[in-house]
Amino acid sequence: MKKSIGKKVLTMALALGVVCSLDGCMGNNSWMGSTEWTETMTEAATEPGTAAQADNIEAAGSETAAQTESEEEEMQTIHITIGGKTFDATLYDNETARTFAESLPMTVNMSELNGNEKYYYMPDSLSMRSETPGQIQAGDLMLFGSDCLVLFYETFSTSYSYTPLGRIDNAEGLAEAVGRGSVEVTFEIQ
Repeated sequence: MKKSIGKKVLTMALALGVVCSLDGCMGNNSWMGSTEWTETMTEAATEPGTAAQADNIEAAGSETAAQTESEEEEMQTIHITIGGKTFDATLYDNETARTFAESLPMTVNMSELNGNEKYYYMPDSLSMRSETPGQIQAGDLMLFGSDCLVLFYETFSTSYSYTPLGRIDNAEGLAEAVGRGSVEVTFEIQ
């Protein structure tokens, strides 16, 4: 009987490790704090002899949700100035965005690409935690690869992966401000 419970505990721990690894690779920790995750792991842990483990898993899911909420409250605001027009933007609370903020203020010449984005290759690489957003919104500020800063001024679907840095709070007038071709853009902490 003890071997059977030990095998179940080991199997559940391995399954939890795989789920956590996959979730980390996808760059999306919000699923782990969701009700669906808690229910899935609780169901997996309700075999006889593992009820205490289910309580621990549910508590871990609650801590993840609380951590996500507190991270959202710590986001930093920056100014993005393009052709004399200033846009307020909110940086996300992640390692890449924090490192980007440490490099501010900066004024760069951003090049045009595809009629929907401006990009600039930064002199230093940043850490990345890429994800595939599926839909890009006008005003999104992202990192492509480890050193390509991208400011999107149109909304469109994508299959590319980016590390989210932040977004312009109100992108109205952004497409007109960036115009066609290269443009000088200043990023500074508010």
